Amino acid sequence: YEIENIEQLRAIADVLRLRIIDILQKQPMTVTQLGEVLGLAPAKVHYHVRELERVGLLRLVETREKGGILEKYYQPVAHYIGVEQTLLSAPPDEAMAMLSQLLGQVSNNFLRAFRQELEQRSEKHEVKTGLSLGFTRLFITVDELKRLYKQMEELFKPYETSRNVEGEQEILVTTL
Repeated sequence: YEIENIEQLRAIADVLRLRIIDILQKQPMTVTQLGEVLGLAPAKVHYHVRELERVGLLRLVETREKGGILEKYYQPVAHYIGVEQTLLSAPPDEAMAMLSQLLGQVSNNFLRAFRQELEQRSEKHEVKTGLSLGFTRLFITVDELKRLYKQMEELFKPYETSRNVEGEQEILVTTL
């Protein structure tokens, strides 16, 4: 699915909404189930699910009655959601503002995790190895880059759902 308008682009310029879409790729869930997975109150998750549904990026796929309560199950409109290049090129100020907001959230989350890591090191005098920041320079064509992203997706697949193994932690991988 290709994002069709600025409103949809604005809706996904949020790390939490991207996580919601990612989680729902694996299986349809209710807002309550999503809240449990994310460790957030259902009311907060409901707001973001409603916004994603409103702009057409999530859809209601099933309703079930359970104990007199209607459970609503949501799923993304497609397995892959991309952004049309023309949408990114017009209007530049708005596209730049949305990208800046998204990158700001990624940056703030990394800095928060880094601060926690430093505090834990000073308290326990031990080094955890879950946090990293790296840079690599590649010389690559657009077609090669697309193949590389597909290979990365395949490498990540075994780790995209919790395996409940000791020491397992959730991390965010961002590729620019």
